[in-house]
Amino acid sequence: MKNPNTKALEYLDKSVELLAQQAKYEASLGHYQLANECTQRSYALRQAREAISGKSLSCLINDIERQTMIVTAQNRQREELDQ
Repeated sequence: MKNPNTKALEYLDKSVELLAQQAKYEASLGHYQLANECTQRSYALRQAREAISGKSLSCLINDIERQTMIVTAQNRQREELDQ
């Protein structure tokens, strides 16, 4: 029997991939705030994908918070270097 969430998982995988590409593109143009937003959305979708796959919710929340702090700090450093 096919997993009923297969289509959702495929959609989330593609969305994560596209957002990661967009984040790299925006960063290459120096648009760090947009890159940060794309990266945060990408991580959120990745976490949603893992939730659908059955990973524990508390672990997902911790991952999202950790990744958000890392990305925000990296983008802040980039912006300071550009000034």
